[in-house]
Amino acid sequence: MRLVKIASISALVLFSAGIVCADGLDGHVRLGGGGGGSPSCNSFQATTDASGLINGHCAVTGEAATTIEFAILDQNSNGGLSCGAPDLTSINWTGSPVTTSVMNGATVDQCSFTAPTTITRGAYLHSISQDGSPRINDGDCDLDDFLLGIPVGCDVNFTTSSPNQLFAENSLFDVSANNSPLATLTPEPQSLSLLLLGLAVLPFVRRKFAR
Repeated sequence: MRLVKIASISALVLFSAGIVCADGLDGHVRLGGGGGGSPSCNSFQATTDASGLINGHCAVTGEAATTIEFAILDQNSNGGLSCGAPDLTSINWTGSPVTTSVMNGATVDQCSFTAPTTITRGAYLHSISQDGSPRINDGDCDLDDFLLGIPVGCDVNFTTSSPNQLFAENSLFDVSANNSPLATLTPEPQSLSLLLLGLAVLPFVRRKFAR
C-alpha cells in the first residue's frame, strides 16, 4: 500500500511536469535563405536539440518558395512563438502575425513569411550590396537571388536567434514552403508517457482519498 502511495504521488508530480512546460519566455525562430544541399522543404520536420536550440535547413524543390511557414506545438514554445526574418524583410518579404490553431487535437503556433511580387529599387540595391555584384539571380543562393522567392536548389534556414529565447528541448517543429502540408505534429514521446502514467494512477489516488 505504501508503494502505491509513493507511486501515486510521483505520478502526480510527473503528470504536472508533463503539462506545465511554459516558463514565461517565448521561443524565437529566424527564417532565411542559404546554400543548397539539404532535405526537401516539402513537409519538412525536425527537432530542437538538447538545449532547445534550432539550427537547421531544408532545400527548396519543385518551384521557387514564395511562402515559408514554421510551426511548433504551443506547449513546447516556452510561452509563445515569435518569428523574425531580418534578411528577407530587408528585401520586402512580409511576415504574418503568429497564429494559434488546433491540429490533431494539439495546440500549434505558426508563422509565415511571403515574398513580394515586384522588385523595388531599394530592395535591389540592398541585395546587390550584400553580394558585391550588380547582377541578381546569379545562382549563388544569396540575398539577390531571394528578391521574388527562394529559388529551387537553395535552402530555407531556420535558427534560434537568442540563447534566452529557446524552445523546449528535443521538440518537433515543421517547416513548409509554398503552403505545402505541414507534417503531423504530435506530442513528444516523453511528455505523452508522463501524461499516460499520470492518468493510469489517478484511480489509485482517488481510492486512497476516498478512504
